[in-house]
Amino acid sequence: MAQPRQANINPVTLYRRIPHFTAYILLSFTLALAVQLISLVPPLIMQRIIDVLIPAGNIRDVTVSVLFFIAIPIVMTAGNTFYKYLLAVVARRSGRALTLQAFANVLHQPMHYFDHTNSAELATFIRQETMKYVMFWLADLPQLAANMVVCVVIIGYVFAIHWLLALLLCLYFPIAFFPSNYFGKIVNGLTSRIIQANGKMAQTITDSVRSIRLVKAYQLEKRQTNRLKSALTDAIAVWSKVAFFDNLTTLWITNFVNQLIIGVIFVVAASLVIQGQMTIGGIVIILSYLAVFYANASTVLNTNYQFKKQLAEFAPLAELLHLADAETSGDQPLTDFHEVGFDHVTFHYTEERGDILKDLSLTVKKGDWVGLVGQSGAGKTTIFDLLLRFYSPQQGVVRIDQTPLAQFDLTQLRRQITLVSQDISIFPGTLRENLQLGKADATDSELLDVLAAVELEDFIATLPAGLDTPVGEEGSLLSGGQKQRLSLAQGLLRHSPILLLDEISSALDADTSAAIKDMVYRLKTAEHLTILSISHDAQFLTRCDAVYRIKDGQAVPVTV
Repeated sequence: MAQPRQANINPVTLYRRIPHFTAYILLSFTLALAVQLISLVPPLIMQRIIDVLIPAGNIRDVTVSVLFFIAIPIVMTAGNTFYKYLLAVVARRSGRALTLQAFANVLHQPMHYFDHTNSAELATFIRQETMKYVMFWLADLPQLAANMVVCVVIIGYVFAIHWLLALLLCLYFPIAFFPSNYFGKIVNGLTSRIIQANGKMAQTITDSVRSIRLVKAYQLEKRQTNRLKSALTDAIAVWSKVAFFDNLTTLWITNFVNQLIIGVIFVVAASLVIQGQMTIGGIVIILSYLAVFYANASTVLNTNYQFKKQLAEFAPLAELLHLADAETSGDQPLTDFHEVGFDHVTFHYTEERGDILKDLSLTVKKGDWVGLVGQSGAGKTTIFDLLLRFYSPQQGVVRIDQTPLAQFDLTQLRRQITLVSQDISIFPGTLRENLQLGKADATDSELLDVLAAVELEDFIATLPAGLDTPVGEEGSLLSGGQKQRLSLAQGLLRHSPILLLDEISSALDADTSAAIKDMVYRLKTAEHLTILSISHDAQFLTRCDAVYRIKDGQAVPVTV
């Protein structure tokens, strides 16, 4: 994935983007602590029953105490259920907000970011399940803090019974923490490798489905399957190591360390009872609190371990949320114009590739149709890219009238320009939904008008579902000519005064190309459009007011 300029890509800082973070985390901590502290009451009740009420023969108070003993878990369950429900709702909403922030941030990046970014990996990172990360901050972290408070309270209570027992209890943390922390660092690196493998898998699947015609025609099924198999094998190998360390950490904390400390404390406590320094009720409450202590302490250590995994998982998402190179925009409005100009423009995509345009100058008057010809890679499409401000020239000025494009409000600038390309972008859905990409609130009357303008109304009339007919993925249910006309109709709905046509006749037969050429000319006259068109077909440019050959990075007038 490309490395954009950014101040900080530490995934820890994502919590700052969680809405109402402080209020939620305080509420979560309060509820978690209340539930945990209530859990400390039953052992105290049991100690009182054993040491006080039973020796006194007070059956009434024993019964009342037992009822309290039974009621407390019910209260805890109800409180914990409400607590988990509240957190799930908040985490889902906050996770959605993070995903939307990442997606919006990516969409507002300049084109050079996408030039160096793997699209399938990008989609995988944006779809990252953010709820897990939010749950760490809003649930796991407050729970961890509450668990630590409870552990301190238990240690304090045990210390009040006997200092040696408290000291033994404190040994749990260093014995359990350092190995699990070491395992967590290993898993952090392994998780990063899994993310990379997942990105490769997503790219292979996306490319195969998107180019299914080529895959079938060239018999690439086995090749693509083997590529996916290789990525899956890599991911499984790494996941096996992660699973090993997950299990090792759990066994170390819950089995070995827990049993070790419990055994030692029980022996010491039993000795104290034998020596008359502790009651039977005291040893019962210590053993009860040991279970609570280890449950809380294990949660603290496991949370630390799991968070190291999450840091690696969410590092790509943090990168997307910290992207700093959003497209810049001026503030000057754009409503009308008289000409579009390129003045001594020099441009390159990368220094390694060298200059595509070299001191290019070109002027297009309002209402003119200007054709651009030249060899592939000469820079024709680059002119469109600069006019749309996908990129900015290294030297020279691209202007509308006498104002450089960089000074215009970017939204208003692009609203004045419509691009219709040979690389037709048709989204899955219906004809209506694709047309309304040009104008979201377009009425059926407006849709039918533009379909008539591009000579698609007869085709639509033959469809049982009309405008609500599905077009398939990337318009697979339409012919090449129909897709091109639909793309043009979509653009016309924008009512932009400047129309850019990039090789729109390249995949069409001669008759369809001639029909679209005549249609574009009629639209130019009727809508007073300013048109720049790229075409390798000289016949398509016969209606142009001027034609320029892009050669050696410059625009040279030619006669068609």
